[in-house]
Amino acid sequence: MNFSIIIVNYNLSKEISSCLDSIYKNLNTTDFEIVIFDNNSDETSLNLLKRKVQSINSKNITLILNDKNIGFGQACNRAVLKANGNILFFLNPDTLVLENLFYSIQTEFGQEVFSDKVIGLNVHKHIAIDYSAGLFPNLFFEIFNIVSLGRIIEAFYIKVLTYFNGRKKTKVDWVMGAAFFIPKELFVSIGGFDSDYFLYFEELDLFKRVKNIGYNVYYLSGTKVLHDGSVSTKKNYYFFTKLFYKGKLIFLQKHSSTNRFIIFRLLLQVHFINQIILWTFFQVEISSKS
Repeated sequence: MNFSIIIVNYNLSKEISSCLDSIYKNLNTTDFEIVIFDNNSDETSLNLLKRKVQSINSKNITLILNDKNIGFGQACNRAVLKANGNILFFLNPDTLVLENLFYSIQTEFGQEVFSDKVIGLNVHKHIAIDYSAGLFPNLFFEIFNIVSLGRIIEAFYIKVLTYFNGRKKTKVDWVMGAAFFIPKELFVSIGGFDSDYFLYFEELDLFKRVKNIGYNVYYLSGTKVLHDGSVSTKKNYYFFTKLFYKGKLIFLQKHSSTNRFIIFRLLLQVHFINQIILWTFFQVEISSKS
């Protein structure tokens, strides 16, 4: 067993059903196992997921049912305990695999591709910019983030960087947690995902620790996985926006000097206030037109 595909699910039974179909359609079943960790989905969603797993009727799929939602990172850590593969492939339930990813990546990197590095895939839909990878937070981007432009500038930079690199492997600071490979031995040796994060920025924290011990993080923009993107977020915008800022604050505090953290926190607070003002304004506009 070479690969363990780790999928954390929470009330996305329809999405994960399509995801599983795409995996079994495009990947060689002798190369992988699937470990699904359900984070206490509601009864209707969970029953749909159980029926889907039963219909697949495969020995290489394991379903773990948890009695409460413990967040993405901790759920991944629990799932890894049941994983038998040497390589972990973390995949969001709202994704679709379009090709034999194992073959595509080995063609790009060589047979020893997964031994000492993290590899992320293209999971974004935009043509002009690319949110699939990026750089660790810095003051330049955070200043522009006050008016919600920092992330856009960063994504445009990644798009240009990979374009001039011929859409081949590109060293980056982080890749999107929706689809990435990491050696199980490396993942375990650095303690997996940090349990301080419930959702958002746990992957940046993981990759920061990976790079701190001398390993590289690569982005392979030419290999794509379709990703709906923030399906759960759209269902409860306020809740997930709060988790996003909380996760970013934790990351900045853990990986910044005291003085830089004070500046980061101030910029983040201003950005958060601006987001609230904009969201309130648009809600009022929508209400007035309805």
